[in-house]
Amino acid sequence: FVGASAYYIECAQSWTLANDFVSTCHPFVAEASFATTRARWRAGLISDMPELLSALHTLCNALTVHHPIVSTAQLDVSEALMSQGRVDDAETLLLQAQESLNISCGLDHPHMARCLFRLACVYEKRGPAGRRYGQVITLMDGALAELLGASSKRHIAL
Repeated sequence: FVGASAYYIECAQSWTLANDFVSTCHPFVAEASFATTRARWRAGLISDMPELLSALHTLCNALTVHHPIVSTAQLDVSEALMSQGRVDDAETLLLQAQESLNISCGLDHPHMARCLFRLACVYEKRGPAGRRYGQVITLMDGALAELLGASSKRHIAL
């Protein structure tokens, strides 16, 4: 991921350094900025959640909360939150992503399967004492069924 991070930084640098209205509000710039921050986080170059959350906020403002790119970014941020033990925050973000993905992509989309899998991981992490632990198997089965369905000829053609 270090190579990817350097590539994203190089690509987005001219836009983000311009620091004018277009460079801070344009959807492509916001997406590149989030991708840069995500790559830096995955590479271990940052462990700062406020930077990742700020990049997500900028992306939400540039696109809309229900945009599929925002929803997939929420999945990435939820992963970071889970890694820091912030399970409740991760669940909140995943539930928002689930609602948005249902609207923008539908139930049979691979991103929805990824979201359901992450939700199942949240509930599993809480254990039997958690309020939604009973949904773990259902969510895992649903995510697997969606991924199997997503690899059908209809999705491959897309």
